[in-house]
Amino acid sequence: MGITITKKHIIAILTLLLAGTVFFSAEAQVVVDLEKVSKRPGFYVDFASFYDPPSRKAQLEVYYKIQNDQLTYVKAEKDYQAAYELRVVVLKKGRQVAGTSREENYAVSSYKETISPNDFIINQLTLEVEPGKYETQVTLIDTKAHKGFTLKLPCSVPDYAAKEVAISDIEFAQEISDSLAGSQFDKANLRVVPKVNLSLQPDLDSLRFYLEVYSKSARPVEIELVTLNRWEKRMSKSTEMLSLQKGLLGLVRSIPARDLPPGRYTLRATLLSSSRTVLAETKQDFLLEWSIDYYVHHDFNEAIDFLRYIANGEELKALKHTPRDKQVQAWNAFWKSKDPTPKTPENEVQEEYYRRMRFANDNYSNWSKPGWKSDFGLVYVKYGEPSEIERHPYDLGSKAYEVWYYYRLRKIFTFVDDGYGEYRLQYPYDGDVYHSLE
Repeated sequence: MGITITKKHIIAILTLLLAGTVFFSAEAQVVVDLEKVSKRPGFYVDFASFYDPPSRKAQLEVYYKIQNDQLTYVKAEKDYQAAYELRVVVLKKGRQVAGTSREENYAVSSYKETISPNDFIINQLTLEVEPGKYETQVTLIDTKAHKGFTLKLPCSVPDYAAKEVAISDIEFAQEISDSLAGSQFDKANLRVVPKVNLSLQPDLDSLRFYLEVYSKSARPVEIELVTLNRWEKRMSKSTEMLSLQKGLLGLVRSIPARDLPPGRYTLRATLLSSSRTVLAETKQDFLLEWSIDYYVHHDFNEAIDFLRYIANGEELKALKHTPRDKQVQAWNAFWKSKDPTPKTPENEVQEEYYRRMRFANDNYSNWSKPGWKSDFGLVYVKYGEPSEIERHPYDLGSKAYEVWYYYRLRKIFTFVDDGYGEYRLQYPYDGDVYHSLE
């Protein structure tokens, strides 16, 4: 799961831009207020539980990832220095049952690294806990800035000891290699570095993961790995026979991901007896982020359609007639033309447009269409987050409806439930109610 922390430092280019500048495409009129651009997450936390058969103890592993730009740095003689503390408290019905912490100094060699979202710290803490459901409080403290942030997250630990055959949680991995003595990432003679953020970029060939199987006696079992999309449609399946011995068996496997379109998926691992009886099962959700760039390489016409809210007719026509070997170049040139700060690596308009499309898909999709094609999505992608939303789901004698207010733009949009759960935009479709009242 990915968890967002507000940035302490706004990227310098945003402060250099005209405060409150609003950018419009010539025809599509996408509004991007750079003062309100949402930043990408920079702090992530995940969990996985495992079992130690000799001690009959379950272990909860807490994984965390901190992007460099989430910490405060002090310039030293030869480098830039940061420091943080991570605290984990496990609660059951409000009472602490386990806890641990880590303090770490962190140094980078250049200023560029201090503001880089692509460089990060990744680590884990391990606690012994009894089977059950818990609330876990994870607190990140930026020692240099004397500021902290606490996440309250649910987690559960199965009763591994109660079963003849059990299976651990699934740990997606960004790196798996031979074990190095003394590493906190060591498992069953392997070094498994977790892929903490399970919101992944498309175009991965495969997703590697680690899991463990526990057995109280020697026996043959079949393991079935199935990838399901959000509608429970099977996207891939593989089976394999395992000869279990008493104790623990660590497995490294992978699932194909190259042809998976962006979306939410579940990896399900099931242990089956010779009679196909389910002995144990575990699941792990993951997200292949919605990405226009995926479609640029796989379905260019679909990618062009995503631009309908920001590209004008001439731009769309030019892209549609681009030769295949020039499509990526033309795509990049289109976005370069929209970049309000072309001398910097970032393109704030492109990033914000992509973010809005992702948000619309995550929040407004329904059985008939993706969220960006809905009326909610149309308004959200064009104008961003409303200043205020009035929701009226149960008004007597009225269909459910919502009113979105954009005070700065002097626009109001009304959406009415069509009776099938889809909200339709009402006249005036451009939200210019003030003009219509004149």
